[in-house]
Amino acid sequence: MLVNFRQSRQHVLSRPDPPRYVPIIAESVLYNRVGGDPAILRAQIRRLAQAARLDHIHLRVLPRTASEYLALITPCLLISLRPPGRLTVSVSDQLTKSIFVEDENEVASHEEIFKLLLSVTLSRTASLELIDEIASQS
Repeated sequence: MLVNFRQSRQHVLSRPDPPRYVPIIAESVLYNRVGGDPAILRAQIRRLAQAARLDHIHLRVLPRTASEYLALITPCLLISLRPPGRLTVSVSDQLTKSIFVEDENEVASHEEIFKLLLSVTLSRTASLELIDEIASQS
């Protein structure tokens, strides 16, 4: 059921009126090999680069030089529902469950962390260039 929920979130990004999506990933994950098969890594990076070029997706990479911020990165989504500012929910993914946070103070804290992380990421263009460079080396 949790896998279905997570996959359904991906489908939202391909609908005719997709939401704006700003993911932040650490540069180091672009070098992780799954199952030791370099072909899997290449396919994942190519898929990432393809998705990141969509107008509504603004992928940003946290460079290795900003590693002091890595402790702040956790699998978390900030979802603004209905008109912007009406309700924002923070969804944190854990191994066996997703936690939904609606408390305004907690959500505000998550938003501040996101803004801080975003301020030290590579630009969208530089992030795409880095992903393309890594994909060409894989």
